[in-house]
Amino acid sequence: MKQFFILIVGFFFVASCASHKEEKNKEQNIDSLIKCATEIDLKYSRKFSLYSLPDSTGYLLRVMNSDSANSSVDNFCLVRKDKKLKVHSVPVLEIPLSRITLSSSTHLEFIRMLGCLSALRGMFNEEYIYSDSTLSIIQKNDVVEMGDGFNVDMEKLLLVSPELMFVSDEREKIPIHDWPVLVCQEWNEPDALGRAEWIKAFAVLFDKLEMGDSLFLDIEKNYLKWKSLAATDSVRPSLFAAGAFGDTWYLTGGKGYMSSIYQDANAYFCLADSMVSTVTCGLEWLMTHYQNVDVWMNCQTKYLMNIDSRLSVLKSYQTGNIYHFNKRSKQRSNVYVTDFYESAVAHPDVVLADVVSVLHPHLMPGYESVYLDKVR
Repeated sequence: MKQFFILIVGFFFVASCASHKEEKNKEQNIDSLIKCATEIDLKYSRKFSLYSLPDSTGYLLRVMNSDSANSSVDNFCLVRKDKKLKVHSVPVLEIPLSRITLSSSTHLEFIRMLGCLSALRGMFNEEYIYSDSTLSIIQKNDVVEMGDGFNVDMEKLLLVSPELMFVSDEREKIPIHDWPVLVCQEWNEPDALGRAEWIKAFAVLFDKLEMGDSLFLDIEKNYLKWKSLAATDSVRPSLFAAGAFGDTWYLTGGKGYMSSIYQDANAYFCLADSMVSTVTCGLEWLMTHYQNVDVWMNCQTKYLMNIDSRLSVLKSYQTGNIYHFNKRSKQRSNVYVTDFYESAVAHPDVVLADVVSVLHPHLMPGYESVYLDKVR
């Protein structure tokens, strides 16, 4: 019995050492790969990094975990089809990718801008797509509708057999061993240009980094142009952004990416100093603190159709300076879809231009907004 016990202990010790050695080898492989690679400069994004591998082999894409308290990183080794590279315990994908699935329509614009919609083989929540041209391409290519990110039709997913799945949440990962899944963290970026720079992450997956760089440079150039124009106005209107669901009001906080847009539009944003992306409150708190604020952004039209008469005390209500981003919206099947949630992530320059045209109209006479519309 004693010998048997020693044997069991020895077995688990060896297994533990082997596991530790494997993890150590994994870290050494990644570290050695990074040491011989060249980091590609990113100006704004904080949730991913890019490295160019030697001998034009391809790229290393590193995506940071969404939890700031957790420093884990998902690594993807992207190797051109005419090259060979083996990396221990790291997904190695041949680029350009030709079979992908998306769980969110917010990533469609990046794919469309890069001219890679033909690689899309599966889509979640297809009914939420706003663009008729994009939907037409998807239907023409017989893209498979696979349910939603939390209720995936596994039979259809296995039929599609994508090289890579794009999701927006760790909880959407499919519980199949070694199935390549990229958790996109663009929505966790602290500013608008950081979100838009994710076009480079998508670009390397299709071996179109040069194109991705060029597209982003145009976005950045336009964004900084509108920011500089707004800064020329000595008047800085006050602004808050809020919508309601039931009796609870949800206000954009200082950590939200829209906060950076409002401030770059030369507005005094009321919650700029808050360290969260969303603040909740009741109607009484809203009226008490924002009674004299000039502009109310991101209000949903339906909340004003049967408006609480108490909101009439707000300056923004009295002057008619209430806006929402639902200008480009339509009814599709049984859902109401809005282009702002599909394409704006890749076009913060356009969103900024819309906001500047509202806050400083004399600086942009004749400008026709794309996403922003007046509620009253």
